[in-house]
This record gives sequence, structure tokens and C-alpha cells, in this order.
Amino acid sequence: MTNTSLCWYPTEFPLSTWYSRKEYLYKGQILNQIAAKFLDATSDIVPNWKIATPDPMVTVGHKCEPFKVEMVIRGYLAGSAWRI
Repeated sequence: MTNTSLCWYPTEFPLSTWYSRKEYLYKGQILNQIAAKFLDATSDIVPNWKIATPDPMVTVGHKCEPFKVEMVIRGYLAGSAWRI
């Protein structure tokens, strides 16, 4: 690895202490594999940061500057959007 790349390793710890650890045993691996699949699928459309996925729990990628965007996505229409 060089100064221009990073290694991403998701953890297996649950987000909350009251959940059973068994429920989230492979959560990091599953999320990493889903992200890798969609990054590969869209790499011909737009360049992305992913270089390789040597293990289901590891992604190696380019170091980059974030483009900060905040979105709110809801499954219903409300307010002025309802009247259109």
C-alpha cells in the first residue's frame, strides 16, 4: 500500500449493546460485499475509489477528498410534494 491508498476493514460489533451479537455476526462482511458489487457495477459509468477486494472483509481503495452531500429519502409524499 502507498500513501495514496487506504485499507477499509469493517468491524463485526453491533451498533447497540442490547442486540444479540449473533444477529450481526457477518454484518460487516455482507455490507462490504454489497458495496464492492455496486462499486464494480458502476465503475464503467463513473470512476470510484475502489482498487481491490482481496477478502470479503477488506477493501483497498484510493485516498480521496469527500464530497459532502446530505439527503433525506422517504417512502411517502408530504407537504408541497403531495399537491403536484
